[in-house]
Amino acid sequence: MWTCCECENEYDESTGDVDERMCNECLDGDEEDLDSYLSTIQGFINLADRSRENKINNEVIKDIFEEQR
Repeated sequence: MWTCCECENEYDESTGDVDERMCNECLDGDEEDLDSYLSTIQGFINLADRSRENKINNEVIKDIFEEQR
């Protein structure tokens, strides 16, 4: 028997990962946290892309107005 480094519950080879020193419950929770984290990062990437596109569009509009002056 080993003690999970995350929740301190005991586990064995069938209920946890000895190399990771975690029970299966905590290992499954880590995957959910990772998915949420990656989703958040993708949201920031998408926001940055839209911001960059808007900046380019604003520069084009600004150039058009300056040419009309």
